[in-house]
Amino acid sequence: MRGWTTGGLLILAIIVTGCTTRADAGQKVASNRDQQPAPAAELRPCRAADLQAEAYWQGAGGSLAGSMVFTNQGTMPCTLQGFPHVQVVDTAGQVLPVAYLHMEDKLAENPAVVPPGQQATVRFVWSNWCGAGPVGSLALAVTLPGDQGQVRAPVAQTHSLPAGTVVTPRCDVPDSPAALSVGHFTATVETPVERGEDRATVLSWWEGSDPGSRFCLTLAADQGPLAGPCGSPAADLRPLSNDVGRVTQFTSLRDRFALFRAETKAGWVVFDGRGNEVTAPAWQRAIAAWGRLVQQEFRYGRSGASWGLALAWEQEDEKGTGRCLNLQVEVYGLAFASSSRCGGGEVRDLGWGWLTTEELERLYGWLDRLAPFERTAPGRLLLSGSGTQPASEAEIQAISDWAEARFRRQARLLPVDATPQPSARQYISREQAIAAAVQVARNADAVEARLIETSLLDIPTQERREVAVWQVDLVSTMDKRPAGTITVDAATGDVLLVSSPPSGQ
Repeated sequence: MRGWTTGGLLILAIIVTGCTTRADAGQKVASNRDQQPAPAAELRPCRAADLQAEAYWQGAGGSLAGSMVFTNQGTMPCTLQGFPHVQVVDTAGQVLPVAYLHMEDKLAENPAVVPPGQQATVRFVWSNWCGAGPVGSLALAVTLPGDQGQVRAPVAQTHSLPAGTVVTPRCDVPDSPAALSVGHFTATVETPVERGEDRATVLSWWEGSDPGSRFCLTLAADQGPLAGPCGSPAADLRPLSNDVGRVTQFTSLRDRFALFRAETKAGWVVFDGRGNEVTAPAWQRAIAAWGRLVQQEFRYGRSGASWGLALAWEQEDEKGTGRCLNLQVEVYGLAFASSSRCGGGEVRDLGWGWLTTEELERLYGWLDRLAPFERTAPGRLLLSGSGTQPASEAEIQAISDWAEARFRRQARLLPVDATPQPSARQYISREQAIAAAVQVARNADAVEARLIETSLLDIPTQERREVAVWQVDLVSTMDKRPAGTITVDAATGDVLLVSSPPSGQ
């Protein structure tokens, strides 16, 4: 047996009885979602025998965070209300010394009505495990409120973990006990991933329990992504616009992340990803935020320049070139780098890229805790915080340093003396240049590559210099529309610039 902490992206499934395939789950929900349950006061509480439970948790900054899902397998609707009592136990039946806490929530008194085949969820976080490695595998012992019985939830690891692996939270404070914070039961408004001959739902997003708020992104057989309210006929759907890169972003997320369903601070989201990467909680929230933004654009027929803005940073080039370096970070985890003439004028696109999971977690920490602010000197820094705590000078400096470090990686800035002169090296081949470009833009195909032996390349913080480059033009693999140009150093094979397509293409 090996004991692991949550330093990476780990996910565990806790399964109580049997298993349900995606197709089975979709059929269950589809057959029951039109039923109108009786008022909660007329229904009996759910018993342990009524429920199938499964839970998902994964690393979240050293803790294990997740949601427990309870499915009503009976023939009658029932209710779940308040907080369940949860203990962590090992194979020997020993209860681990973990302090049980309630998450503060004023909605705890509202019952969750669970019709047959539908679900309720409970959020939980296990943190600060400083004890010895548990004996064998772990399980959760869940006692339902009102003496309705206990559900034992053994932990079933995913295929990505070695056999015998036991995952526990990281020890952060050795002198403090481990804690298990548990939320209340919440009814789940189910929007299944639907598949058919003509189209398949890839993303569903909604807030609260209002059916009118459910928004879907579907893929049709011979078209690109279609957007609109869930359940709408095809005639009422609109193609997803790529004016601000939405198709490119969608394809990138779908190809990277695996399927998941989650409740996040940006709303509920069901995502039928095609990738292999387990979706960390921060990225679940980011994809939900992306879905909400697309829904707003669909609703108003346009995109607002600041609708998704989380952070903006600007700093004058320290080399005195008269240019300013700019970074804009969207709430869904995408960063855009550019340079411009200070005081206004021509703007040069330096490419875009997704934040790392660590960067995204740190950004969300600032957004959730800090009040919005804008600093205008020295340099400009804006944070669209949703919290109430004013940012201290130390926090403002930390955010500025973070943004500058991200910009320099984003723009792929290299010291001038670290770049060999083209004349001293043999040029890479066209095929090598295309391979380097496609590796950066995994969701695009190369359609043309041009060797330019004398190119005046003006990169911020570097002097203007002559280099030989390959310019590789790309099109989206989804709709074959222009997806920008990638500039590759013909001597080194390094990607120098990633440029978006002109607006409107």
